Amino acid sequence: MIDSLVTLIFSLFNLILSNEVYIIKRLGIKYGRDILREVRNLEKTIIKLNKTKCDYEFLQTCLIYNLASKFIRFKLWKTKYQKHHVYHQRQRKHLQMEYDQKSKQCMKLRSEYMTLLELIKQKINPIELQLLNKHLDQLKEKEKLKIKNIHKRKIEKLSKGDIKLDTIDPKKVVYNISSRILTDDEESILSKGLQFCIETKIKDSIEFKTDIELMAFNLLKQLHKPDATSLNNIFSRIIININKNELIGLKNLMKGKSIVIMKADKGASCVIMDKIVNKLKVTELLSTGGSFVKIPEKDEK
Repeated sequence: MIDSLVTLIFSLFNLILSNEVYIIKRLGIKYGRDILREVRNLEKTIIKLNKTKCDYEFLQTCLIYNLASKFIRFKLWKTKYQKHHVYHQRQRKHLQMEYDQKSKQCMKLRSEYMTLLELIKQKINPIELQLLNKHLDQLKEKEKLKIKNIHKRKIEKLSKGDIKLDTIDPKKVVYNISSRILTDDEESILSKGLQFCIETKIKDSIEFKTDIELMAFNLLKQLHKPDATSLNNIFSRIIININKNELIGLKNLMKGKSIVIMKADKGASCVIMDKIVNKLKVTELLSTGGSFVKIPEKDEK
């Protein structure tokens, strides 16, 4: 009877803590309106950041698959010119500009979010911070799911059903049993699978070919001063099929010497383990002698 009562009280306590109204009210009552205002600003910032990240990924997909979104389909006086390559080149240029702008905006909002969170950290205790982070994660996931579904429908409509984006939940394909806490970007890049390949594409092949011709012309005209700067600029303006934060996350994972990333026994999932634990597991598996047999010395030679 007592055990059942304790379990019931514990369940009710967890339910109260998981309620977003509880944590917001608690902070407002305990610390006043100033902290409440800061929390609301933090909520608005994380929603803006999440929307900007989703928009950035949407524009990236449009650039990779050469899709013209609705906002860059400007009308021409003569509709026959809409099929001209100059018109498509201009569309892509505007799309590239918007893509670069979203990238800068994303970095700015991320910086604002970290600053606001750091200010709130100094005013509340660790338990309240944990509850606040949980509330922010729920808010972020809810907004992300809504925007991703809209973008998925847009991509399918623009490509006329040829391109279908499958939204993968990283929690279902990435199993982290190591002592290291993975960031959202690290989980995102790992969720793409261990066979995922990073592709780099030149944003405009016509412009690239033109620059090669111009460089060749300048080489013939003035051999001692070849104008290779424009070609270098084109190489620097490339589109890759992952965002910058995922690329940073991948580099951080590559630098991590304390973990091992391996393919799961079944499916396309991956497992992250501590290197020490992995070595112990391998040693234990080899020592049992059930699955593996030691090769004789003559065979080793």
